[in-house]
Amino acid sequence: MELRVFWRTLVRRWYLSLVVLALTVGATTYVVRDVVGPTYEAEGSALVFPPATSMKKEGETTTVGNPYLELAGVNQARDVVIRTLKSRTVQTQFAEDFPGTSYEATPDFTNSAPIILFDVEGDTTAGTSAALEELMGRVPQILDDLQGGLGLPQEGLVTARKLTQDSRPAVVRKGQIRAGLMTTAVAGGLGLLLLALVDSLLLARARSRALRAAREAEEVRLAEEEAAAAPLDPFDDPYEDASEDVAEDEVDDEVDDEDEVDDPVEVDDDVEEPVYTYRIPVESELAVSPARSKWLHNGSGPRDSHRFRDAPVAKPRTRAAGRNR
Repeated sequence: MELRVFWRTLVRRWYLSLVVLALTVGATTYVVRDVVGPTYEAEGSALVFPPATSMKKEGETTTVGNPYLELAGVNQARDVVIRTLKSRTVQTQFAEDFPGTSYEATPDFTNSAPIILFDVEGDTTAGTSAALEELMGRVPQILDDLQGGLGLPQEGLVTARKLTQDSRPAVVRKGQIRAGLMTTAVAGGLGLLLLALVDSLLLARARSRALRAAREAEEVRLAEEEAAAAPLDPFDDPYEDASEDVAEDEVDDEVDDEDEVDDPVEVDDDVEEPVYTYRIPVESELAVSPARSKWLHNGSGPRDSHRFRDAPVAKPRTRAAGRNR
C-alpha cells in the first residue's frame, strides 16, 4: 500500500521527480569523478633467500647442498623484515616521500616459503610505481642492517630477491563505486523526502481552497433559501420607501392642519361660510364607496346625479384628505 502511494506521488509530481533524479545523477557524477577519483594499485613480492652452506678445502670454497632446500629456516628473518616495514618510523618516512599513497606488507600464507607480498595504492600511476619500487628496495637494506654487526662473510648473509613486480599499476574503482552508492543513497533519499514534503504542502493548500469554495457556496445557497422562504408582509407598502419624501410632506401638512384646528377661530355670524363642491366621476379610481364617503348629497342636476356626488365643506380641503382620493 505504501509503495502504491509512493508511486502515485512520483507520478503526480513527475516534474519534481525529474528534478530530483537530475540532481542525484549530477551529485553522484561530481563525487565519483572529481572528489574521489580512481585509485591505482601495484603489487610485488620478494623472497627472503637463505645463505648457501659452504666449506673450505685446500684453499678453495665449495658450496654444499642447495640453498632452496633451506628456505623454511629463514621464516623468522622474513617476519622481522615485515615487522620493520610496519613500524611507525618507516610509515611516516614513506608518507613524506610519497604523499597520497599507502602500502601493506604481509607474508604469503598460501605456501611455506618466506615470501613477502607488497600492495601499494596511490592517486597516480607514476607515484604508485615509484612507491612500490622504493618499498621493495627497503628489504635488502633492512636485512643488511640486521646482519651488519655479526661479522659474517658475504656468502653467509640472508638476502632478498625480487620475485614479481607490476610494471604498470592497475586502475581500481572500488572507492568510486562505494562513494557513488553512498552519494546516490543520500542525495536520492533527501530528494524524495523533499518531494514528499512539497507534495503534502500542495495537497493541503488545494484542500483548503476546496473547503473555502465549498463553504462560500453553502453560504450563498443558505442565503438564497432564506430569502425564498421569507414570508411577505401583507401590510407592507411597496411604494412606501420610494415615497418617503412625499409622506413626510403630508405628515407636515397634517400637523399644520391640526394646529389650525386647535387654534380658536372667531367666526363672524353675519358672513356666510362658502361651500365648496368636489366633483369626482363615479368610474374614477379616486372614488370611494358610499358607505365610507363623506359626500352629503348628489349633484344638483338630474342629468349629473348618476355621474357626480357633491359634498359641502367649511374650508378648502388640503392634502391631508388624500386618504379619500
